[in-house]
Amino acid sequence: MELKQLEYFLKVAEQLNFSRAAESLYISQPALSYQIAELERELGAELFVRDRRKVSLTPEGEALMLPAQEMLEQAALLPDVIRKSQSRKNGILRIGFDNTEDHYECIGVTEALAHFGLQNPGVELTLIRAPFTECADQVIYGDLDAAFLILRHREHLPPDLTSRKVYETRVVMVVREDSGIETCQEAVDRLGLLLVDEKPRGNSRVLKTLENMKLEPKIHRVDSLCAGFVYAQMGKGIMLLSEVYFQQHRYPGLKAIPIPDEAAVISHELVWNRGTSNPMVARLLDQLPAVMHSQLQKEP
Repeated sequence: MELKQLEYFLKVAEQLNFSRAAESLYISQPALSYQIAELERELGAELFVRDRRKVSLTPEGEALMLPAQEMLEQAALLPDVIRKSQSRKNGILRIGFDNTEDHYECIGVTEALAHFGLQNPGVELTLIRAPFTECADQVIYGDLDAAFLILRHREHLPPDLTSRKVYETRVVMVVREDSGIETCQEAVDRLGLLLVDEKPRGNSRVLKTLENMKLEPKIHRVDSLCAGFVYAQMGKGIMLLSEVYFQQHRYPGLKAIPIPDEAAVISHELVWNRGTSNPMVARLLDQLPAVMHSQLQKEP
């Protein structure tokens, strides 16, 4: 017995006319009659009463209606059952985010990961935010499968890790738009540098950048980005932000001054352990570049 035979049976039972049923099934009437006869032979019972004037169901045909419908409905669900079973085998992908910066949404990372999750519904995504060294260590020791880390100029990863660059940007100085300041030297001469206490790693790299430029800024520490923006918008200090973060948020009343030194370059890297056995890492590496590219095309 074949599923198509049950489908043909139900269509004839609905139409009670072999010609119309064959037409709606896009097969010939002789082919339909043959398949119904084969079904009747396998079941050992006639399903239809046929005469020149009309076609009607036999008691056995009436009894077959509901089971045939249920079998076809269950058969239609089988592909979903298999897909869900395969999805459950896909496993877990644990990803870390370096907390040196907070603008992964600006470069398409968060949207790309959401797209990956939707395309791979059986993969359970576990996402954490942690300091650079903690993220790197967890990838090395297998507590994370991959991490998005931020590398400054000439900064290197531990040898156990390999990486792929996903985005590159620069640190810029951000000052009040009507300040009249046009260069880094003017900014440092007139204003203090607002350093956020919760980002010590980022601060140290920025200070190294300014040292390379032979600039000696006055340091004012603030406890949050929010506080830094307040002082910058009051004209009382210099914020240091990645260029992409500043461009995406379009802060009113502020402007960015480029830092020309190469040490201002920031590289966003996706890193993973060279010896990873998680196949989802390879799948992420295959799918992420195309999604990231499409997201970055949306930037102004």
